[in-house]
Amino acid sequence: VEIDAKVIEVTKRFFDAEGVFEDPRLEIVHLDAADFLAEGEHLEEFDIIINDSSDPCGPSERLYSPAFFEEMYKSLKPGG
Repeated sequence: VEIDAKVIEVTKRFFDAEGVFEDPRLEIVHLDAADFLAEGEHLEEFDIIINDSSDPCGPSERLYSPAFFEEMYKSLKPGG
């Protein structure tokens, strides 16, 4: 989940990510991660969640909230 499509464009262009974006297991979703998880449709879906947030102020502030971390936890598979 990446809110900004430009981030994906830049990654493809400037980073060595050969083959990553062609992997059929990859699905890129352009949404706010907090909104994505708050939908409640991803319970116990993920093996791992990597949260690479920016500064904890402004639009990113809620990515540091206890509620967001709880949503991430509920979205992990057992043992995830």
